[in-house]
Amino acid sequence: MKKRYKDEQIIRILSEVKASLPITSVARAHGASEQTISIFTCMGMV
Repeated sequence: MKKRYKDEQIIRILSEVKASLPITSVARAHGASEQTISIFTCMGMV
C-alpha cells in the first residue's frame, strides 16, 4: 500500500495540532482532510 504522507509530514502535522492550532487550518495548509488528521491522532501518533 502506498503511503500518501511520509512520516516526517505526519509528525509535522501532528506537532501543529498539538500546539493547539485549529485542525481546519492545519488540514488546509497541508492539503489533508480533517478526517485524515483525526485518524492520525486516534492511532496514537500524538
